[in-house]
Parts: sequence; structure tokens; C-alpha cells
Amino acid sequence: MKQIFRRLHILTTVLALLVLAAPAARAEEVREEPDRILNICKSTGEEPLAQVQIDIFRALTLEDLAAGEPLSPKPTREELDRFQVPENLTATLVTDAQGFATYNFTENGDPDGIYLIVERPDPAVSGAVEPFYISVPTASGEEVQYTLEVNLKSAVETGPTVNQDVSAIDNDSGSFAVGQAHTWILRGGIPDGLGKARSYVLTDLLDPRLSLEPDSGLVILHTRGGRQRALRPREHYELEAGRGTLDGQTCDRLRLSLTPAGMAYVAASLGEGTYTPELRLSFRASINTTAAMGCALSARGQLSYTNAAGISYESDADRPEVHTGGLHILATDGMLKPLAGARFRLARLARGSEDAGELLYIDGKKERVVFVSFYDRADLRGEPVRQLTTGSDGRALAYGLPYGSYYLVELEAPEGYNRMTLPIPVAVNEVSHLTQADGWSDTQDQVVDSTVSVVNTKLVLPETGGMGTALFSLIGLCMIGAACTLLIRTYRRR
Repeated sequence: MKQIFRRLHILTTVLALLVLAAPAARAEEVREEPDRILNICKSTGEEPLAQVQIDIFRALTLEDLAAGEPLSPKPTREELDRFQVPENLTATLVTDAQGFATYNFTENGDPDGIYLIVERPDPAVSGAVEPFYISVPTASGEEVQYTLEVNLKSAVETGPTVNQDVSAIDNDSGSFAVGQAHTWILRGGIPDGLGKARSYVLTDLLDPRLSLEPDSGLVILHTRGGRQRALRPREHYELEAGRGTLDGQTCDRLRLSLTPAGMAYVAASLGEGTYTPELRLSFRASINTTAAMGCALSARGQLSYTNAAGISYESDADRPEVHTGGLHILATDGMLKPLAGARFRLARLARGSEDAGELLYIDGKKERVVFVSFYDRADLRGEPVRQLTTGSDGRALAYGLPYGSYYLVELEAPEGYNRMTLPIPVAVNEVSHLTQADGWSDTQDQVVDSTVSVVNTKLVLPETGGMGTALFSLIGLCMIGAACTLLIRTYRRR
């Protein structure tokens, strides 16, 4: 820059002296010169930057230079205050989609001389180029250049990030019953240049084993002050529920697109404070009947953003997981004989605000419980049930349950067997539905069977005509004799 400035200073001084010294009588001998043109290319070095505003201010004319007006190689604070004023503003250029802007000094009647170039601050551009001078025309070695090519390079703003949670902020996992609606939260960051950006789109693609609940989208802006501001549909955003593709499979998709008014509204509503502002898209989904027990089901959240300079960003959120589980129950007589017809219900402890439910003796005290519904088929076909009955193989299934602790309550034992009077504590988790037949192995490579075993003992009744009958008869006769003796003694006393 210093070398260029020295050359342009020499050139402009020479030109000024020539202009001032040339006789008017010889003006017709001066050859017509080409137009003075400034071409600016604004980029990151790899990508063009559009919509960047660049001001051109008149600084010194050739006459000023010839008169010895001082000028620093790099604009000082005093020179900026002197030249960067409205009356010196020659033009404001705006770069196009290719990052180009051009200005013809000759066509606009601007004199030769020194001009100050100032790039306006833009949130989409990180670190605007410092103000600098150009000479119109300028010198390159011994040649005079009338068309000036200026390349301005800058970094761009950091692209916004996106996060995703399930049920609550910063929660990345959950478990639910099949068909139970639960909440997903897609959280998009707010870039500094959002107010003038071209587009801001949040997209969520659900695992095919998840179903989007209809009309469940809610859009909230969380400001720097920790406040919440609701955005208005159609005015501030468009929300579209449709179909997409995730991991090669067709799935439900939810797409939020801010309108220009919405981007301006969000940018103007961030406020002051210490919180990180973000846009939250909350919606509800449910695990459908194609789910497998113990498998992780996720959603892929994405943020697509194009700033005012035309730079596009793509960001993927982390992928929280939801699950559903089940139980495999086997009723036997204790001698590995399977028992058909054992009937059960499944209960969990009632939660704080749940007034409904029934009382059940658990660990020696009454507890309020809620009996739950589930699927009694591995393929989750049919409707949920509230009871299960063992088949001829002594087995029964309870599938599509949230992870947690439950109690298995036997309602009816097979004919000829004693009913279990105490609830059996059971746990539903990612492996509780597996049996030895599934070939599941633990970390020591030992095959583990998670089957819940219920043992019903056989009823014991006295045999007719046997020792039991004689014993009961003898005891009865003794009691009758004792009663008669007591009556006779009482009568004699009277």
C-alpha cells in the first residue's frame, strides 16, 4: 500500500503540474483520455460477499495536491473526521451477488484526485476492511491506470448453531409408551446479521418410528434478558408439516421458515442481558407401532441460514433419543411346567398430582398406584390392553412401556393353583424384553435372560376318606364333648 501511495502521489503531482502548466492555446492537442473507473470485488477469498455497502468520499483534488496539501499514506483519525462527511460523499456502492461493484468517475463528472474508500460495518461481515485512499487515475510503474481493480477480503460472521432436546431443555433422552405424545425442542441460535439476512430455516426430520402430532408447533424467541416472545404465524414465520427422508427412509418432517418481517422482528427484540438468545421450535410427537423395544429413536434437527452477504450455513443438531420397552413374563409351577391362564395387571406408583389410582400393599404399607395400559403382542398390533393372560406356553408380553419401575399384580391364578398375593417388583429398561432365545449377552459374554418368572404353587386339599378326614372328625368330636361337659357342670352348680 505504501508503494502504491508513493506512486500515485508522484503521478497526481505530475498530472497536476501538467494541467496547470499547459497553455490553453494547445488544449486541442491534448488527446482524449479513457474514463476513470473503479471496480471493487468483495469476497472471503473463496466466496463473494453480496450486499456490502462501500462509501466513496472525495479527499483531495489535483489542485489540492499541487498546492502541497498533506496526506498520510493511511487515513488518520483527523483525516477521517475531515473527509468522511456528507458533503464529500461521492457515491455509495453495493456489491452484487458476485461480490462486484463499479463506479465511473468520468461519467459522474468527478474530478481526478485522491478518494477515501470506507466499507460500512455489516453484521454479516466479520472485520470490515480499514478505510484507505485511492488515486484516480493511478500509477503502476511507468504506466497510468485509468481502471482501478480493488479486491477487498474479509471473514464473515460465525454461522448460528442449533441444538435439540426432548421433554425439557438440555435433556437428551426419554422413554415413553407407544402412542404417548411427548415434546421435542429445536433451538436455533440468533446470528448478529439476522435482521438483514436472506433466509433462516429450521427443519426437523423424525425417525420413521416416530409420528408428528398434528398442529403441535409453537415458536418462541428467548431474549438476552431471559424473556419469551411469541412469534405470529404467517406474519413472522411459515410452519410446514410434511414428509422427508431420514437415513434413506421416508419420515415425518417439520419445517419452520422465518419471513423477512420475522427476521427483522427477532433481531429487534433480542434486548439486553446475559442470556444467549435463541429461537425455539417446540412440537409433539409419539412413538408409533413400528417401534422395536429398547431401540433408540431420534430426530435430526437442522438450521439453514443465508446472511445478507449471500453466505450460506448448514448446522446439524445433536440427536436426542427416546425409547420404549417391554416385559416378558413366564408363569410356572416351580417345576418348569408352564401354566396357562394366569392373569395379571401392571401398576406403577402414582405421581404427585395423580389423584386417580388404587391402593396397593407394597413393602408392608399402602401405596397409591396407577394401573397402566400396554400391548400384549410383540408386533404391537391391535389396541392397548390393561390385563395380560399367559398362554399355553405359560408366557405373556407387556410391550410399549416407558422405562421405569413397576409392580406385577396377579389377579387370577391358573385353576388348581394359589394366586400370588404380593405384588412382584419389575423394571422396564432397554433389555427387559429380552429372553434367552434372543441370544442377548452381557459384557462378560454370558447369555442373560430378562424373563420375569412367576411361580404358582398348587392348592393342597384334604383327601376324602383319608387320614385327613379322620383327624378332622376326631377334633370335632373332642370339641363337642368339651362343650357338653361344660354345660352339665354349670347346670349342677345351679
